[in-house]
Amino acid sequence: MRLKEDHLRARKIGGILSALSFVEKVLPVDTNIIVFTVSPGVDVKHLLSHLADRQIKVVPFGKQTSQDGHTSDIMKRCLKKLK
Repeated sequence: MRLKEDHLRARKIGGILSALSFVEKVLPVDTNIIVFTVSPGVDVKHLLSHLADRQIKVVPFGKQTSQDGHTSDIMKRCLKKLK
């Protein structure tokens, strides 16, 4: 049951991310892993630092692509901070 809730939370986070001006693209969210690409010109290191300050862990891979895969507690916190 908890994993299903995590997947729903991840879809909500993906929807929020796709509406942000600095996010170019969010890949389809099917699990609790969210993969998104930031817009050209965005300072990825600054973005990662900004998110880390808010206890949102994002793992970069590729030049402008990041992965956001979370446990249930972190996803709840992330949703609250993004709203």
